[in-house]
Amino acid sequence: GRQKLFPMDREQGAVLLLRRANRLAADALLSSVDGKDAALAREISDEVGGLPLALDQAGAYLEETGCGLDDYVTLLKQRFKELAERRGGVDADHLPVAATFLTSFEKLAKQNAAAAELLQAASFLAPDAIPEEIFNKGAAKFGPVLKAAAGDPLQWNDAIAAAMRFSLLERSPGQKVLAVHRMVQAVARSRMSAEESAQWAEQVVRAMNTVFPGVEFAVWDRCERLVPSAQICAALVDEYHLSLRGAARLLNNAGHYLYQRARYAEAEPLMRRAVDIFEGSNGPDHPNVATSLNNLALLLQATNRLSEAEPLYRRALVIWKKAHGPDHPKVARGLNNLASLLQATNRGGEAEPLMRRALVIDRHSYGPDHPDVAQDLSNLASLLYSTNGPGEAEPLMRRALVISEKSLGQDHPTVAIRLNNLAQLLQATNRLGEAEPLMRRVVQIFETAYGLEHPQVAVSLDNLAQLLQATNRLDEAEPLMRRALAIDERAYGPDHPDVAMSLSTLAELLRATNRLNEAEPLMRRAVDIFEGSNGPDHPNVAKSLNNLAQLLQATNRLSEAEPLMRRALAIDERSYGPDHPDVAIDLNNLAGLLRDTNRLDEAEPLCHRALGIWEKALGPEHPQVATGLNNVAMLLKATNRLGEAEPLYRRALAIFETSLGRDHPSTVTVRGNFGVLLLELRRDEEADKL
Repeated sequence: GRQKLFPMDREQGAVLLLRRANRLAADALLSSVDGKDAALAREISDEVGGLPLALDQAGAYLEETGCGLDDYVTLLKQRFKELAERRGGVDADHLPVAATFLTSFEKLAKQNAAAAELLQAASFLAPDAIPEEIFNKGAAKFGPVLKAAAGDPLQWNDAIAAAMRFSLLERSPGQKVLAVHRMVQAVARSRMSAEESAQWAEQVVRAMNTVFPGVEFAVWDRCERLVPSAQICAALVDEYHLSLRGAARLLNNAGHYLYQRARYAEAEPLMRRAVDIFEGSNGPDHPNVATSLNNLALLLQATNRLSEAEPLYRRALVIWKKAHGPDHPKVARGLNNLASLLQATNRGGEAEPLMRRALVIDRHSYGPDHPDVAQDLSNLASLLYSTNGPGEAEPLMRRALVISEKSLGQDHPTVAIRLNNLAQLLQATNRLGEAEPLMRRVVQIFETAYGLEHPQVAVSLDNLAQLLQATNRLDEAEPLMRRALAIDERAYGPDHPDVAMSLSTLAELLRATNRLNEAEPLMRRAVDIFEGSNGPDHPNVAKSLNNLAQLLQATNRLSEAEPLMRRALAIDERSYGPDHPDVAIDLNNLAGLLRDTNRLDEAEPLCHRALGIWEKALGPEHPQVATGLNNVAMLLKATNRLGEAEPLYRRALAIFETSLGRDHPSTVTVRGNFGVLLLELRRDEEADKL
């Protein structure tokens, strides 16, 4: 975009010009200058449209060359005409400014050829902050003059000083970055033939490729410095039809970095271009093509285009197997990525053997303590947890965490992911006190590593908020949920499953605090998003239908709620099989609704079935089992079987007191229910003790 240039009035302009040219003392007024010179200074100010940058630059020229003001006016008018005739990429508004730059540029080229070449190269980079390392580390990719200067610190400083004397360049000494005005870039490029432009563009792209690192968390700050110029290089690749392998590598790495920073819209065009160039220059079966396909597929999966991602993962896997053999770590990576997509599309049975195979390959290739082995363990644990419950998953998660902390350090984002998975498992198995410090550490690592606006931060805030809600600290939880939702909407737009997740957690909290009419539109929006993005038969749809149904039940719209609950149950039974804890939740919810509509004989078998699933899946002391016991006991009491209800209430109360504490809302509720039963059984003394 064009920089906005604010003009000065002609008096101020004349003063700025003469002070910069060292022909007027800092505290002196224009009236102290010879009348003819003052008039010429005003004329130059008018000629360049009163633009401070151009005046500063004209003053630098006058000081540097000792040229007279009248000669300078003549020069400016001639150059103006010349520039107007061959206006290469220079805006008509800015022609006078361009003329002042051109005179200086040509003077500079005579004084210091390397400085002029530096400006020519810089005219193909992001103007506001050009890292000097592009030239110093990429020196070999430039022509002999610039290469020699960029490789020698003394010559390099001389070239920069020469350009700075003419105000054509600025340098931030601490940060080793250069800044060039867009107008200087336009003027430098306007002097080049088409052939020269293409040569410079190619040299700059090659140098950028040399300097841009392979992407990992440790070099993010370097990538961030370089990425604006890498994005300019992407435009050069198209403009000059550069089909260099180096260009493809640069675009792939820059795209992958932007993907890791959740800047998906910026990443995608670079990644697609990289795939095209690799295919064109290496042929369709080269490992480079597989790497770039895999990276693009990761982005498509992150932005919820799963059906587009899958064939790319499969093609990358085929290429790697053919190129490296079936037991190569690259193949393990491909298996893992494909498996994670199969898991996301609810094909866990297909995913598990791929994950186990990847684990075998990586252990064999790297030994047992490598970060890739930790990744494999973690993926397998999350799959096992979602299909078989926590028993098998927990030791794998703990092992993955130990490996990651040891190999990557305590504050690495990958360590946060391991901590988060373990904390979720601890929460699900009711070890809330153990889970909370882990979750707080997760938020802290992500905020430090990714900045406050990254989607990973949103996930970690939501998880912490749900834990706070489970321990009844709703006023602490709500602002975290709202912040997470805002981050996700900014990162993904309004229709992404992660936005639906954030809507669901916030809506659940609003329901818990009895703000039902605030909660309902959020829940309906979540259902719509999940159906639109995951299809009508996905477990996420079941969860959101359940939430909405419970809200409808709370506002006494039972006939609207029941079909939603039955649909949720059918989806989960199809997805997970009949004995999964999520199926038990569906059965339990539906039973509660049937009880409210006085169909107790329909409700009872569902309650018993839910209780049986929980005991088998979660163990006899789990709070979810206590919930099941309480619900069966309520039904028995409602059908006047008080003696059968009593031992169930007693056992439910004991589980809640042990696991959640005496003052937890669930414990208090069951204690109340049990007390009422004892009163009905005329055991008033026992009831009082409660």
